[in-house]
Amino acid sequence: MAEAKRLGEMLKKSDKLTVIGATTAPQAQLPRFRQVSGATFPILYGLSESTLDAYGIRYSPALVVLGPDGSVIGRTEGDIAKALDEG
Repeated sequence: MAEAKRLGEMLKKSDKLTVIGATTAPQAQLPRFRQVSGATFPILYGLSESTLDAYGIRYSPALVVLGPDGSVIGRTEGDIAKALDEG
């Protein structure tokens, strides 16, 4: 879960990018996730498959990076730690 904290720290250095988490998990699971991971970015929870589809997300959980105009410029799904190490 350290990847969520690492990503948050990386994005604090940029005032032009925004990251959001997206999950089908219920709200009740978020406090524990934030405590364990150190995530400070917004997390959309309890999402339906149709909402995930609208953002091009095939798997939950996911992280979505938004550009200054709000457009999706990147996303990672599933093994987030591996994606950050490769990026």
